[in-house]
Amino acid sequence: MNLVPKAIPIQNNVTAALTATLLLFLSCDQGVTSPLPSSSLLENLVITQTYYDSVRVQSGKNFVLRFQNVERISIGEQTDSGYTELATTKPIYSAISDGYLTTFDVKAKSDSSLIIFPLRAKYHFRDGTTNEVSRNISTLQYPYPSAEVFVTGDEVSYWGVFQDIDRIGDKLYYHPLGAGGLYEYDLVTRQTREMLL
Repeated sequence: MNLVPKAIPIQNNVTAALTATLLLFLSCDQGVTSPLPSSSLLENLVITQTYYDSVRVQSGKNFVLRFQNVERISIGEQTDSGYTELATTKPIYSAISDGYLTTFDVKAKSDSSLIIFPLRAKYHFRDGTTNEVSRNISTLQYPYPSAEVFVTGDEVSYWGVFQDIDRIGDKLYYHPLGAGGLYEYDLVTRQTREMLL
């Protein structure tokens, strides 16, 4: 019995070496884009209305990304005619044990005539993709967070400037500027009654 192995042809050795090299090459990191953060993390925003026509968007607490893959953050207004970018900033990364603590702070002017400001924050990633977070900001709550809309101009019978307004229970009383009379608006029935001419 012959225990000497047969010689393997050189061509098979070259093929095996090329295959091994190719597998090694494919298994190496070739700068493939890093996974994108989850939507719940990207929604971790602190939005503050800083003036009647100004809004500030900051990264929320513990905004940690695994990779430094956000190139910039922009905020803008989303309307029926499209998106209008109002301001942009670059994030600041601080290395921590489980990734990068990511902070950003961006401010923009909003349309002061809007009751609801349709804010959109956009994350622009290094690979060219974007992810968006939309929020509606009630502009009437500055500087009074407890302010609320309980009647609109369409529901009252007078358009113009009010000289005086008062709410007593379920009744809203308003007196237009000048000699416009006194009106009572019932918040339950949604009816207006002229009290004085």
